[in-house]
Amino acid sequence: MTALFIISGFAKGGGKNAYLSIVEAFKRKHCKIIIISFGPKSGANYLKFKKLTNDIFEYQIFEITKIFFFLKKIKFDFIFVDAFYPTLIFRFLQFFKLINKKIIYRYGAITYNKTIDFIYPILLSNQNIFVPAENLKSHLINKCIVKPKSINVIINHIPIKQNNNFKVYKKLNNSFLTVSRNVPRKRLERVIELSNKLTDYNFKVIGGGKLLNDFKNRTVNMLNIDFLGQINDPVPYYLKSKIYFLPSRGEGFSYSIFEALFYKCKVIVYDDLGGNNFYLKDNPNYLIINDLNKDYMTILDFISKPFVKYDIDFIPTQKEMGDNYYNKIIELLN
Repeated sequence: MTALFIISGFAKGGGKNAYLSIVEAFKRKHCKIIIISFGPKSGANYLKFKKLTNDIFEYQIFEITKIFFFLKKIKFDFIFVDAFYPTLIFRFLQFFKLINKKIIYRYGAITYNKTIDFIYPILLSNQNIFVPAENLKSHLINKCIVKPKSINVIINHIPIKQNNNFKVYKKLNNSFLTVSRNVPRKRLERVIELSNKLTDYNFKVIGGGKLLNDFKNRTVNMLNIDFLGQINDPVPYYLKSKIYFLPSRGEGFSYSIFEALFYKCKVIVYDDLGGNNFYLKDNPNYLIINDLNKDYMTILDFISKPFVKYDIDFIPTQKEMGDNYYNKIIELLN
């Protein structure tokens, strides 16, 4: 069997880690792997994908004609597509019957862009879809014009990085941490807002992104918040921080939240965060808020209490996650 995987690029992120696990599962089953990327052959995950196959081809989003003729030249059994713009292209090719192989789509998160958020579910109408959380399944059922043929929920593997110095670090009682890209959907201005309220607490924000310099400029005169930019190993920050705050919306299955809980950080999120809320709402170390002002006293009470030991036993291993995808995809193909 030959599997054709369509990916938006090889940048670091939870979605790419999940995608890598899926490709690895097909490789373990001795399938031939072909990848079309709409991003450059570089980035944090490129070499990991390259270990699985040398058949990686790079195209631009607007090169639909080139993509069509490339697909005519190669042999494959099915296509697996991730992210909005690749989905847009392959739904176009489907609509005009330019592809006669089964296409399966992965919908990883709700986008901050309202136009894309409106169009994306429409594109996925009457298709076979995979999502990493129940909230995304509900979202698509409500938004798709035509009911999808299938929506399959498969939880992501969480690649927790072990640290030999786990016991060396002491939690700082007045420390907040956020690990996130500096992009609109992450709503990091709310970290600034909370830091203005909790002036006795120190806030660290790790991550790159197009809004990083803007946030640095906005907080240059604030003494209790630092936008640190990209840090390749955030584990020491998790180990020293007491509270993890992620104000983003529409996440599919945020890895950083599980990392924070693993390293014994209490977590504060919003009610529109996404899939994590569905799975963690009963965890005593997990607080879901709606409004910083209305929920301020609840936040103070939550951060004053110690971390409570609580097992999270529903996360699959990397192999289990990949095998879950493989088995379900094979079922859809038969």
